[in-house]
Amino acid sequence: MTGLRVVATPYEVAFRKPLVTARATYRTRRGWFVSLSDDAGREGFGEVAPLTEFGTEEAEAAEACLERLVAEGLRLPESDDWAALTRVLAAAGLTPSEHPSTYAGLELALLDRAARGRGVPLAHYLSATAHDRQPVQRLLVEMDLEALATEAMTMVGAGYSTLKLKVGVGSLAQDFERVRTVRAAVGNHVRIRLDANGAWSPTEAMLVVDAFAALGIDLFEQPISTAEPSCFAALRDRGVAIAADEALVQPEVARTLIARHAVDALVLKPMVLGGLGVARKLATEAHDKGLRVIVTSSLDLEVGVAGALHLACSLPGEPEPCGLATLGLFEDRQAALPVINGAMALPEGPGLGVRPC
Repeated sequence: MTGLRVVATPYEVAFRKPLVTARATYRTRRGWFVSLSDDAGREGFGEVAPLTEFGTEEAEAAEACLERLVAEGLRLPESDDWAALTRVLAAAGLTPSEHPSTYAGLELALLDRAARGRGVPLAHYLSATAHDRQPVQRLLVEMDLEALATEAMTMVGAGYSTLKLKVGVGSLAQDFERVRTVRAAVGNHVRIRLDANGAWSPTEAMLVVDAFAALGIDLFEQPISTAEPSCFAALRDRGVAIAADEALVQPEVARTLIARHAVDALVLKPMVLGGLGVARKLATEAHDKGLRVIVTSSLDLEVGVAGALHLACSLPGEPEPCGLATLGLFEDRQAALPVINGAMALPEGPGLGVRPC
């Protein structure tokens, strides 16, 4: 063998409780763990987890691509530099824009292999100034108000200082009561973030943001369904910081939002954007313009989350609580990347520091 052997292992994992968003209700998560290896025993791991309703390719397209690569393999990189790894993926016919989750998974496996070869954690391969501990937010999933209050207090007791709720699923009155319940349960010292997944029109969103401003919301993710910068900008002066999420599927849209200061923050999902390379470039551009950056998983499992964690730890500036504490939404996955006092530490060892469970 003169190239890299590709192995793709499918998975399907159940959520502990159905996850309800404005776009879909999730009961299981499907994807593939991928591994790359050569005859010398060097290997790397990645994860391909399409999330079509958030902008990735269809699962069938990812599967077909993986089947081809399993049969053909990949070229060996001529070096461990990121540019060389990118050339390997280009030679295989992969691009971040056309195959975002497949590209992200194979890029992560190449990066894991490269960092292992250098004997350093992936975050330190990405940046010489990487930190080793990342604060994270916690997504609350209970719908019953009493159970939601208990969940919120439990998470604060476990050390989380930032909580997040999905909104835009039911009526505005129901959403407001859920958020009010959490605020009453945890007090004013805990940050609350809301994620609407683009549930409202620009006109509706103005009314919604006005309604929630009194509850001291730290960040409102994707309140509108459009990616139009002027619509985002119109929401920024209403007392709540506004973040773009689903609008960032195309990097050029993100760059327009950054250039026009249309949002306060970017929510970056490497699996949706097409990998750590695209996400890190956008994060650096946003930081240079004074925007906040929140790295978030795409409900992927331990390999994808580990990659996002290393990315978050490699970014410049003060660490922003990120959306990486999602393994607890699944059965028996949390141990791979535990959250201690509201933060995740980089796993020990070179590369990702984790393997598929």
